[in-house]
Amino acid sequence: MYPDDRHGMTSRFHPLRLLYALAAAGVMSHAGAQGPNLRLTAQEELLRGYFASRNLTSLLLLSERRGQILMIENGQVTTTIPVITGKTKGDEASMRTSVTPAGGFPLKVLGDASDPAAPVAYYPVGNTGTVYTIHTVVKGREAMLATGTPAQKRMSDGCINVFPADLALIAAFTQRASQRISNPDGSPGLKAPFLVILPESANLGETRKFFGIPQSFNQK
Repeated sequence: MYPDDRHGMTSRFHPLRLLYALAAAGVMSHAGAQGPNLRLTAQEELLRGYFASRNLTSLLLLSERRGQILMIENGQVTTTIPVITGKTKGDEASMRTSVTPAGGFPLKVLGDASDPAAPVAYYPVGNTGTVYTIHTVVKGREAMLATGTPAQKRMSDGCINVFPADLALIAAFTQRASQRISNPDGSPGLKAPFLVILPESANLGETRKFFGIPQSFNQK
């Protein structure tokens, strides 16, 4: 049984074993190693530079306009991963919406970190005990994940769906890319791997306001 992925209810997470076997064999992945040849948007460059200035040179950057996660390591894009995200547009999530929330979130593998099927949590919904996760694509969405446009890939209830082998890539990233973020005042912050989800608007002024990026910060 697959989850309906409603707001990351991980207690219902029981993906098919066949998909995991395929993932272990290195298939059912659509990740692309585009590396530094990938042209970033101005918004993506702003966020990559800003979080690098706060000691996060390795992070996952999710753009719903691309329908992709950009895996950034040591400041460079190393891999792109196709994703399915929330069907409802918006930046703020709650139990009553199907929004993939925007912001910067620490990542945590749920359950056994050695299990390639283990979902990766990124967003707790208040104090409800429910979290949004990155998990294996829900059955019936595989073709859309592989070939759909970014707009067509907005079909989940807020969680992020990926292919099994790509989930394994993300889980491995969380194990090697933990960095201590600097707080805005320069003091040491949380040490964790991070996912940054771009807001709906690509306007740089609105992006600065959303993430609290000072006007004095200029991406070179």
